[in-house]
Amino acid sequence: MNIWQTIKQFKREVELPESLVVVGLGNPGRAYAKTRHNVGRAALTFLATDADSTFSPWQTSLKFQGQLSEGVIGDRQVYLLLPDTYMNESGRSVDQFIKYHRGVEVVIVHDDLDLPVGKLKLSVGRGPGGHKGVLSIMAWVKDQNFKRIRVGIRPLSNTLTEPIEKFVLAPFTSTEEVEIEKTWVAVKEAIESLVTVGWPQTVEKIHRSAASIPETN
Repeated sequence: MNIWQTIKQFKREVELPESLVVVGLGNPGRAYAKTRHNVGRAALTFLATDADSTFSPWQTSLKFQGQLSEGVIGDRQVYLLLPDTYMNESGRSVDQFIKYHRGVEVVIVHDDLDLPVGKLKLSVGRGPGGHKGVLSIMAWVKDQNFKRIRVGIRPLSNTLTEPIEKFVLAPFTSTEEVEIEKTWVAVKEAIESLVTVGWPQTVEKIHRSAASIPETN
């Protein structure tokens, strides 16, 4: 290891306990871009490209098998990661990232069929709830105690008329799009809040605003 590699390694070990990676789950490619299963990926795309964003342009990372952007919120380094491994193998990308950036705090943004479309819930230490992307991450990193921002995709009618696998890979209806587009701002604010004021305060704020929103299980 040469002197620059040594400095880089030392810098990573010293600074990255203060850094955070937000992972947006979904499938890569235009065919999936507007599907319900891609709300995590779409939310981070909004965050990175919003008018007041301080995040860098997306870059393809072969090392982390995904799209990567980075910026600063408050005084913390924040990475945005979109795995390109497809949903069911999301853990490969996340595992590579946290092995390289040791000590980084992890937050996952993903769709949740148990919540009404456009509603948010924050959780930590919760099981995968049938979500294969979350299950993949848990299997790869051998832990489930990471923070999650769950974005509701349950239909407004509260009734599924097609198999779950087909439903999550379908686009939102025009009525649902109105609700979900409001969610991008809410996810952005939640991420900024958890970085600047902390997780407990952010959870209280989000859940107070959604206190009457039931889950299906």
